Formats: sequence, C-alpha cells, structure tokens
Amino acid sequence: MISTTTVKRRALGHRWVRDARALRELLRLVWDLSRTSLFDPELYDEQRGRHFLTRLGAAWHYVVIGSRQGLVPGPLLVPPVPATSRPVGLGPAASWASAVRLQRFPSATGLPVADLTWYADAHPEARVFRGGVLAHYAAVGRHSGFPLGPMQQGGTDLVELGRRVVRGEDEPAAQAPTHRAPAASGVSVVIASSDPIDTARRVIDVLLDPSCDVVEIAVITPGVPTPEGRLCASSLRLMSPVIAIWDAQPDALAGLEVALDASAGAVILLMTRRMSTTPEDVRLLLDAARAGQSQARVVTPVVLAYDDTVHAAGMVVDGDALTPLLRGYPLADAERMGERSLDAVSGEILVMNREALSVAVGFARQGSGDDTPTGAAARLSRQVAQAGGQVLIVPASTVELPREADDPPRPEGPDPTAAPVHADVALPPIQRWAIKSPHPAGPRRNAWGDYHFALALASSLSQLGHQVAVDPLDSWYRPTAVEDHVTLTLRGLSRYRPSPGQVNLSWIISHPELVHDDELDDFDAVFAASLSWSRRRTAAGHPIEPLLQCTDAQLFTPDAGEPGTGYPLLFIGNSRSARRPIVDAAISTGHDLTVIGGGWAGRIPPQLIRGEYVANALLPGLYRSAGVVLNDHWPDMAAEGFLSNRLFDLTAAGARWVSDPATDLLEVFPQGRVASDAAELARLLDGAPDTFPSEHEVREAAERIRAEHSFDVRARRLSDVALELLARRGERRPRRSGSHREPGGA
Repeated sequence: MISTTTVKRRALGHRWVRDARALRELLRLVWDLSRTSLFDPELYDEQRGRHFLTRLGAAWHYVVIGSRQGLVPGPLLVPPVPATSRPVGLGPAASWASAVRLQRFPSATGLPVADLTWYADAHPEARVFRGGVLAHYAAVGRHSGFPLGPMQQGGTDLVELGRRVVRGEDEPAAQAPTHRAPAASGVSVVIASSDPIDTARRVIDVLLDPSCDVVEIAVITPGVPTPEGRLCASSLRLMSPVIAIWDAQPDALAGLEVALDASAGAVILLMTRRMSTTPEDVRLLLDAARAGQSQARVVTPVVLAYDDTVHAAGMVVDGDALTPLLRGYPLADAERMGERSLDAVSGEILVMNREALSVAVGFARQGSGDDTPTGAAARLSRQVAQAGGQVLIVPASTVELPREADDPPRPEGPDPTAAPVHADVALPPIQRWAIKSPHPAGPRRNAWGDYHFALALASSLSQLGHQVAVDPLDSWYRPTAVEDHVTLTLRGLSRYRPSPGQVNLSWIISHPELVHDDELDDFDAVFAASLSWSRRRTAAGHPIEPLLQCTDAQLFTPDAGEPGTGYPLLFIGNSRSARRPIVDAAISTGHDLTVIGGGWAGRIPPQLIRGEYVANALLPGLYRSAGVVLNDHWPDMAAEGFLSNRLFDLTAAGARWVSDPATDLLEVFPQGRVASDAAELARLLDGAPDTFPSEHEVREAAERIRAEHSFDVRARRLSDVALELLARRGERRPRRSGSHREPGGA
C-alpha cells in the first residue's frame, strides 16, 4: 500500500503542483507583509504616488509590482533576493516570493549592515519578541542605540534614517573619485556592475575580512538609484569608512576608467557582475596578483554559472574570436587543468597589479561592441596579454554567478541527439565519472548532506585514479556530459534519466518508495543502502546489490573531541518543514536539548536553537563531545531499512547516540540505542551514562565502521563494477571535441 507521504512526494514533482505552491507562497508573503509591524504603508504610498485603502492592498501591490520597480515596503525591509530584473507577471512574482520566503523575508532583511544572528546573540530577548529579531530592533533596539550588526556604527536609528533616505531627505551626494598617490600595499576594490549596490551588499562582508587587506571600495552607480538602492547605499556607508559611492552618470565606462585611475591600492580588484565568493577565494587571487612583482599581471578565478558548471575559466583565442575556456564543464575539470596563461579573462571579476593598469590604455571601448563594464574588463586583460603581461587563471579560487531572469530553464532529461564520441583506442582503467547528486547548485549546497556525501565519494574515487565530477541537480543534463564514461546517480527525491551510451550506475540511498521497476531497468547496475529492501527487490526479479551508506574515515574519528565536554543532548538537522518526532520526544523529557539546523523558528522553543548551520568539518567534534546525539529517519526509509548516513558518522566519531527504530539498525549497529517514543528516550537519558556503551565499546565500534563502511571501501566496489561493465561492453575513450579544454586535462 502506498503511504500518504509517498503520494505527496510524487505529486510535488508535477509542474502544476509546483506552480500552485509558488502561488501559495506569494499569498503568504502578502499576508505576512501586511501584518508585520515593519511594514510602512504610508512610506509605500509616497513611493508609488497613490493611496492604498488597506494594508493588504498595499502589500499585494508591492509583492506583484513594486518589488520589481525597486520600491521598499518599509525602512528596514530590503528583500534578500533582488526583484528589479524580474519579468512582468504573476508567475515570476510567485517564484520570487517563494525565494524570499525561503530566506525568511519579511522577518529578515537584505540590508548590508544588518546581521540578525549577531543581534540576537547580543540581545537574546529578541529571539522571542513578537515579529522576530528585526521587529525587536525596530521597536526596542534602535531607541537604545543598539547596532543591528557588528559593523554598524552604534547610535544610528536605521528606521528614521531609512525613511529619510527613501523620501530623499537624507541622501548624501554621490562622491567623485579623488586621485591619490598609489600605496605600497593594500587592495582597492572597484564594483561596476549593472546593479552595483546589490553586488556590493553580496560581497561586502567578504571584502571587509581582514585577510583581504582592502583599503578602499568604490561602488560606481551608473544610473538613478531606486528607493531600495538608496536604502542599501546608506547602509553600506555605515559599515566602513573605506566604502564610497561614486556617481558615474551618464557614462558608466568613463566612470570605470576614472575609478581605476584614482585607485590607490597596490593591487586592484574589479567586479562587474553580481556574484558570491569567500574571503579565502579572494585572498588566493590577491596573492597571485602580488606574485607578479614588476611584471604586468591580471588574474581571474573560475567563474561558475548558476548551475555550478563553469561559466568561464578565462578566455582563449579561437580563430578571430575569444572563447570562454571550459564553458559548460564541471568545476573538477578546471581544477585538474591547474594554473595556466590566458589570452584574456571573461570580465566578471579580475585582480591586477598597478603595472597591468599602466599598460591598459583606452580599454573601455577599444572598438568593441560590448559597451558594458564586463566587456571593458575583458578588453583590459586582452590588452595586458598583448603587451607581454601575464593573464592567469587561478583554479583554486571560484566565484558563483546567481541565476538571472533570462537564463534557460533546467533540462528535464538528456539531449536525445547527443551521443558519446569514441576514439579507436582501448579504454584504460581511468575513467571520467559524473556523480549525479540531488543537492541544489549555488551556496545552498553546503547545507545539504548529499553534497558532502558526494564530495567524499568523489575524493575516494579520485584516489583510485578516476577523473570525477559532482553534478548538482541543476546540471545533471549538461551538454558536456556526453564525454563521461560512467554516471553514478545518488538516488534521493529526484529521478535521473541516463543516456544509454554510458555505463550508468544507481545507488539508492534514500526514498525507496519513489523508485519504480522501469527506473531500475534504466541502469546497468543498481545498489541500495538497505539489506532487506535489496533482498526483497532482487527476489522479485530486479537484481540489486546491498551497499549501505558510509562515512569519511579520515574526518570522523574518536580523536575529534573529548566525551562529555559538549552539549548534553544534541540534534543537528533541518526541520524539513514538519514535526520531527525524536525532537518532540526529547523536548518532552525535559533534558537540556540543543538543536542546530534551519527551519526551526516557530516549531520549537527558540532558546533551544543554537544556529542554523554547522560546517561539515566541525561535525566530528560536536558528535564526539556531546553527551548524547539524536538521530531519526523518514518513516518510509526506517521501514525499508535505509539507515541514516548520520549513524555511520556518529559511530565513526565515537558518539553515544539514540535513534528512532529502523529495520536492520541493530544488525549493523549492535552498540546503538533505540527509542520508539518519549518514554523510552527518557529512560535512556535518565540512566546515562550507564545505559550507553562503554568507552572501549564505543572505540571498538568506531574502528569497525571506519574499516568496513568507509567511502574508500564503497568507491572500490563501485569502481570494480564499472570496470567490469566497461570491459564487457567494449567501451572506448571519448575524444575531446571543440570545447576549448586544457590539453592533458580531464
């Protein structure tokens, strides 16, 4: 019998259901906005030039129309996802509403100066304040002179300042470039994108990291700012005295040349597109630019598209044109390529030393039809290369471009006209692998366990000599996939439809209720992370090899922490927008519970929440040092014996844990502890530590799991099966074809 949960998950895959859910999010956003005290309908009326009879009517107008025009619904309410490039229509508005609600707007804000987590830590009472942390600042904090973030100057009332700025009453004139003598050190940043204010707010905290040594940031505004832009600009000015807003009207390219010429840093960082990055990625670029000594040098990172494929790894000459290197290939190919010389950069971001700037004369137009800052930056780098300077790619550094309104939709299946191209040489033991992981592309990937699972598996396969890429859901069907020999699908909520010209493996690690017989027939070999489910499906005529989940034996070790020094009772995981019975049971016991994960606000007492995300590298220490760690399963997975990956990590790290019941659990983890309800959990916790394994038993279990259930062990088995299938099918090596790949690369 199909469960209600299964029916619901299958229904969510239909487009009309997704559209209906997006419309529901739009209506919820309108309702939430109209009810929050942060909404200022009078201020919105002034921006629109008309009076709305009700708060609900004004909120509807903002969500559907005003947000796209850069209006703001309140002096603190800047959406975390820009809307000014959104197409007209209810559908795009609904998609945008879904995106901003996912980031907790309107209880959160995209104001650059705001750091709500920092504010809540400084004022714990804000966590339980009606309307949320931002509402606490508006009602209480600003009157007491509390800053809203660590970089905001104290005493500034952002509500009153925001109202004056939106009304045009307190808008400092945009500054003009001031020529200064070049400094011996330090970094000048020039931001000259089509939406420079939004670009700045996305990277400003990265640029202000002390390791970047930034001495000035020039944000070039090429047009009349919207109320939202003015609000963000005023917020940026509060963050640091090194930030300046430069007016480049009416000529953005001339303003760019002037800003670069006026920069005083020893190296200059130029950004011309909205993007996200990290201090480490920026530092790698700066170090590479400084290494040029007295030679003109321009360096660029790998620029990733919204789907995590390479947008450009620099530019190379192809005939009479410049062509992006490795466009459409996975990041792994760029990383294998290594540092190399380029003919130009693609222009979204570059770092140059002063020598490079001195040889780039008249680069802004230079006879090209691309009269944008991005095109100008590309021409600057080309001029440096032609003058004998160095133009280099730094593959260890990456930046990520967001999805734009005109980006094509994600393919739903392979291109039926594409087929692998074969050479007349025998296939060696080394293959190109593509791991199809169900995690999303972009910065959200870090919060998905599937992403870290896929990375660890890729590392183990690479140690066997294979060339391995990890494809997120958004790039499963990238055109360059025709060059891969082997695909390995980590089957979760989404189904991958493989191409028949490759060896296709499927490893079902979750949600077996979604897998039908016809899907099993699509693959050359199928594995499943359950002993009992594999046996049953094999007996029914579909051979499936059991391959349980596993752990990173190098990361998860009992030496990662000291038992009993951390949280007494710990749960790490997102709410999944639903109740999680093990958490409810723990709360009812009255024990000192700590929850780390997203989506818990409003579902559990706020004092239990200690954060929304923890880096994967910190998990072993948290697990090992905790008194007891909790684990649970989706009901269907527990019934079918699909044991949680967390159990392998917990055991390998030497943690003492309690899980909900699951088929085969105690067969794989005999030292584990199981609680089916709050009463059983209370008995275990009340009897701790005597109810849990001894330190000797914990370490013994850890060594067994690390030896028998590691990613290295799983990779070896998968590699052996793939090699056997390739040999049986007589596969040949794909030929590199017209993709401007690095010779000798992946």
